[in-house]
Amino acid sequence: MHYKFTIFFIVFNSVFLFAQPKLKLEPDEIEFEDRFYRNKNVYFINTGNTPLRIDSLQYKKSNYYFLRFNKPWEYPVILQPNDSVKMDCILESYVYVPAADTSDTLFIFNNGEKSIERLKVKIKYFDNFYGAGYVYGKVVNNVSEVANAKVSFFFNNNYLVTSTLTDSNGNYYVELPPGQYAVAVEKDSFYVSYYKDQFDPFNADVFYLYRDSSKIIDFNLERITYSGNSISGIITDSLSNARVKKGVLVVRTGTHTPNKISVNANSKLVQNGIYTTFIKPDGSYSLNGILIPGYYYVQAFSDYYIPSFYNFANKSAVFWQQADSIFINGSLSNININMKRDSSVGGGKISGFVTADGGNTEFSDMLIMAKSIEHELWYNYAFIKETNEFTLADLPYGKYMLYTQKIGFNNGVSNQLEISPSNKLIFGVSIPISLSNLNDAFIKSDEFRLNQNYPNPFNPETKITYYLPSKFESKNWVVQLKVFDLLGSEVAVLVNEEKTSGFYEINFNANNLSSGVYFYRLIADQYVATQKMIIVK
Repeated sequence: MHYKFTIFFIVFNSVFLFAQPKLKLEPDEIEFEDRFYRNKNVYFINTGNTPLRIDSLQYKKSNYYFLRFNKPWEYPVILQPNDSVKMDCILESYVYVPAADTSDTLFIFNNGEKSIERLKVKIKYFDNFYGAGYVYGKVVNNVSEVANAKVSFFFNNNYLVTSTLTDSNGNYYVELPPGQYAVAVEKDSFYVSYYKDQFDPFNADVFYLYRDSSKIIDFNLERITYSGNSISGIITDSLSNARVKKGVLVVRTGTHTPNKISVNANSKLVQNGIYTTFIKPDGSYSLNGILIPGYYYVQAFSDYYIPSFYNFANKSAVFWQQADSIFINGSLSNININMKRDSSVGGGKISGFVTADGGNTEFSDMLIMAKSIEHELWYNYAFIKETNEFTLADLPYGKYMLYTQKIGFNNGVSNQLEISPSNKLIFGVSIPISLSNLNDAFIKSDEFRLNQNYPNPFNPETKITYYLPSKFESKNWVVQLKVFDLLGSEVAVLVNEEKTSGFYEINFNANNLSSGVYFYRLIADQYVATQKMIIVK
């Protein structure tokens, strides 16, 4: 009897000893070779036989890296046996690495066999001529000093690199790496304000900070007029469904035609119809004080994400044509946005300018983005200012096409461009854009017209718009809209019916078609028009 009890005790104790989680890192060392290879993937794997709990991840140079995961990452993170999570460890582009800082370690605290796992990091390029610049100033409301206002700095107008609070006298001071910046201030009960009395990143003035230089930037905040018109929601990552924890959200009217309404408020807010709020660390946002009820587009901006619009389907909407404007007249909630990841972890740059066809040239409220031809991924964005110039930075090696967009207008598209080891910087790129409102242009001209599809190239969905002019008689138009391949074979019928005069928009899904060049033809009575489109899969 005693012998049997001993065997049972040994077996029980063996099971207890071997039942434990174990964290494995693949790889457990990473190296950043140069500015074109700034993203390294690391897998966290539970090779044990019980759930693994990750309590925290700590490292000395917290401002050097941006970490993101392919699953929601909120501590404590639980990994089941044989489960894994992929981490992107991105070395920030604005970091100047001195020789003394080329080695680092990320410590992963967990309940596994080893309570602290280590990921070794090596940076193989450095800059011993690093120096900092300094920005300071004062935040007021008229003559009253504003304490505890949050002043945030955006490298290249894109990356939110640091924030600081004003003291009891409204003063602030910050040290920054050299580079180009936009700066904004947020404070409860005030509208978010950018440099030089602007209210959004599109029209915000930027400044260049040199090594060992200083810059004075003061702000005069505008108090919120509580109109009863507000929106709120949550911003999420389209891949992991995790919440996006920083950035800004912009609410703006379609084409920014100044409202012919006189109200006692800042004229720029009324005329531009653009408002900005910051995304909170929990991924939520709220915006109060929208002055004029009406239709607005809602767009989110965040580090290493492509700007994304709200739409009813809650799908990632990169182009305004994929977005849904919302009517704001009261308080709206659950205006949630799903954001696509940005893959800008290279060192290439493309700069140039946008040209417009005839008439007045308004380059405000315009974005430019790069799309990889090989990978069908979006790479970074830039705001086009009144000078019509742009620079797209942080591009990896590869072939690109650039797209410009402005709400209510045709997209501009560049020729194919390539960033390569022998051609890292591209200058003088010219992108034409038609600065005529799609809907208005058709109606004002009252001419039969088939417009270029957008986006183009596309995969798998695009939109086709056309306009049927007024007829002297009351009869309808007999309309056919069909798609053909290069051999002239009909591959899709989009419209085959009678239509009244007016503007029409058709959604075309090419899921069942292969990559290549296609044509779509519109026939309306005696009128015929054909356009070319490109499917890239």
